Amino acid sequence: MAQALSAELLDPAERVARIARDPDQFAALRARRDPDVFARPDDFDITRYASAAPAARHLGFGHGIHYCRGAPLARLEAEIMLAALLDRVTRLEITAAPTYRPHLAVRGVDALQVRLHAR
Repeated sequence: MAQALSAELLDPAERVARIARDPDQFAALRARRDPDVFARPDDFDITRYASAAPAARHLGFGHGIHYCRGAPLARLEAEIMLAALLDRVTRLEITAAPTYRPHLAVRGVDALQVRLHAR
């Protein structure tokens, strides 16, 4: 579906044509970026999903019958990793602009260079 729309494989006109043929792909592209729901949809806001309101739910692990069965384990692993990291560093410093995945639908950071300042 939408993940097959790799920017490396399709030219922009073909990506637009595929989205026009399948409205679900357009919906996937707009997930979590609706200006009617979020005040600053394109900004990174770590508190965005602090609310229990349905519109504020994070869709990164899917929804409904497509919800990721490994989501609780992934969250636990992230919590353990972040706690261990924060025990060892006083500061994280971004040293270069992030690079993003060359994907139309799977939006995310590909690389983020940071410097860790040890305790």
